Amino acid sequence: MSVDLSIIIPNYNHAQFFPGVIENCFEDNPLTTEVIVIDDGSTDESLERLRGIQPHFENLRVVALEENAGVPNALNKGIELAKGKWMLFRAADDLFPDDALKFFADTINNFSDCGLVTGDVSFFENNLTHQTVEKTGISDQTKHITYTNYLNDYGGNIIHGTSSFVRREWISELGGFDNHLKWHSDWYVLMEIGLTKGFVYIPETLGAMRLNPQSYNSVGTFDQRKRNEVLKQLIYQLDANSSFKEALLRNGCLDFFGEPLNPAIEEYAKNPASYREAFQEISCDVKKARSLTGLKYVFRQFLEEHCDTIESHEGELVLFGAGGHSQQIIDSMSNLGMRAVDRIVDNLESLNPRFLNGIKIESSKNLANAKSPLVILSSKSYEPLFASIIQKEAPNIPFLRVWGTHDD
Repeated sequence: MSVDLSIIIPNYNHAQFFPGVIENCFEDNPLTTEVIVIDDGSTDESLERLRGIQPHFENLRVVALEENAGVPNALNKGIELAKGKWMLFRAADDLFPDDALKFFADTINNFSDCGLVTGDVSFFENNLTHQTVEKTGISDQTKHITYTNYLNDYGGNIIHGTSSFVRREWISELGGFDNHLKWHSDWYVLMEIGLTKGFVYIPETLGAMRLNPQSYNSVGTFDQRKRNEVLKQLIYQLDANSSFKEALLRNGCLDFFGEPLNPAIEEYAKNPASYREAFQEISCDVKKARSLTGLKYVFRQFLEEHCDTIESHEGELVLFGAGGHSQQIIDSMSNLGMRAVDRIVDNLESLNPRFLNGIKIESSKNLANAKSPLVILSSKSYEPLFASIIQKEAPNIPFLRVWGTHDD
């Protein structure tokens, strides 16, 4: 049997999402598709559930690894086993929005030479009825984007793994996923393809990511030591691949990492200040006004919708979250001529004092010290967690969700 698409799903203790995620892969799917679930040493009922539903899906393959070795390792195992011409890599709790696979099927028929197809991504908490779309906004029609187009004209727009389909040979040429890069391994590979080979962009939502505080990415980035180690590995890999590093800097996509990249540079570089300056010199040398796409689009929409509430609030304005999203909100507020942020908090254990935009990042426990605060939950990954913290520890404090993922 000739297989058009292999969907590779690494799984670790996500039993509650089966069989729904499997059904979603095959529903309204015009392509000959196989789904390969690589169970990465789960200790819950994942394997039991997967084995139970396997007879109902002819093209479902379940592979059990003896011990947990990480998502990149599981993805690479899936690549070894896959038979499809195209591959898509997704988390065990993510979903396809309506018609996503039809849009992809139509595109590969019309762009036979392309090797990477990507589109917009949405974010949801419980179901797709309530989702926020992060529009890449590259084009209002399906379009081939050369690598030079991507480098010079569409800066800051990252390629999301959840909404990206890649040819087997293109992923194999790069050697698959690097286990040292952990939760950033798919970002690294897809960005390298985009900035060296180009891609076809579809102006539709092709993937939906669940905002889950227990996801691989969320759990990993929550631990500052682990996060620093992964980011140091990222810097090391970029130093070894200087042309890709410069392309990322010129494109502006390293801004995606925001403030957390600074402590990693401090630990990695012999002279952190000069190393950071070299980064900024390349970035700023070609940086220009970008159109409202990606995160900028989401934040602008949010701020315009809630402008009156934010501007009329007489107490402190607090950002809950201290990463790149908070910086982009601060920048967007400044561009709109809105009030300044008074306080920034998060609940990560900090190794050293941290600052964002000149504001010291405090523990979320200090919310009690804020004067009549209005809180903006700026973090995409941690929005549900941050909301639950406020509801539990300070239920009288009003807050706004940027991503609008609650199912109220």
